[in-house]
Amino acid sequence: MTLDLSADPDLLALRALSARLGRDPERVQAAGGNTSLKRDGIMWIKASGTWLARAEEEEILVPVRLDPLLRAMRDGDPAAETARDFVVAEHNPRGLRPSIETTVHAVFPFTVVLHVHCVSTIALAIRSDAEPRLAERLDGLSGVDWAFIPYCKPGLTLSQAISARLRPATNVVVLGNHGLVVAADGVEEAGALLDQVCAALAQPRRPSPAAQPDALAEFVRGTPYRLPQDPVAHDAATDPASLALATAGAFYPDHVDRSSVAAWPRPHAGRAG
Repeated sequence: MTLDLSADPDLLALRALSARLGRDPERVQAAGGNTSLKRDGIMWIKASGTWLARAEEEEILVPVRLDPLLRAMRDGDPAAETARDFVVAEHNPRGLRPSIETTVHAVFPFTVVLHVHCVSTIALAIRSDAEPRLAERLDGLSGVDWAFIPYCKPGLTLSQAISARLRPATNVVVLGNHGLVVAADGVEEAGALLDQVCAALAQPRRPSPAAQPDALAEFVRGTPYRLPQDPVAHDAATDPASLALATAGAFYPDHVDRSSVAAWPRPHAGRAG
């Protein structure tokens, strides 16, 4: 028998928050990011390949038994990497697969965990001087106990790195060359914390030369290509500094095809300045 996810207030709140985050390209791009909620020994987490933006329209959460997963992580059981062996099948009629970052959510002692690819956070987290730059903005921020984790491969390796750095009160983790994780004991509290941290890390957009949309539209006419819906996307091409960085290689995992996750290289750090 499956749970009625459409009637559970906590899961409804998580789905609403997930959808809000998924519709904000400053925080989540495409199928990136993941959210979770722990209750009664089960962690409900966004499934692999699903979109946060569709959380209120589709079933995107998959239930995972938390204690056996944590035990597998402690024992070095390779089953912890995918977490598939810990899915509660009777509550997963669609056969959804857990996110690759399921173990990241599991190591936090808080009820709700949100992981996003906040653009402003990544702009700082890819810098060679990321940690001191983050400290300028996050040290002393009310209610925030934060840690910085240098880049490592998403999944179990990242989970272990986070676990080694967590203090009992740590509720914000910035992932080098990757993104942001916040945690709290309620959905509303987690959303407010994420808003607070994203606001603290926000940066103004560097002015870029204007694109020529009419000329571009004519250029792609009759081809399989189309112009981006958001004109801001042109900035990466019209600004010489951005273009040089964008073509230099992958800065964070979502720049790399997810089908080759096992071969993800370490993204290179951005220049300080």
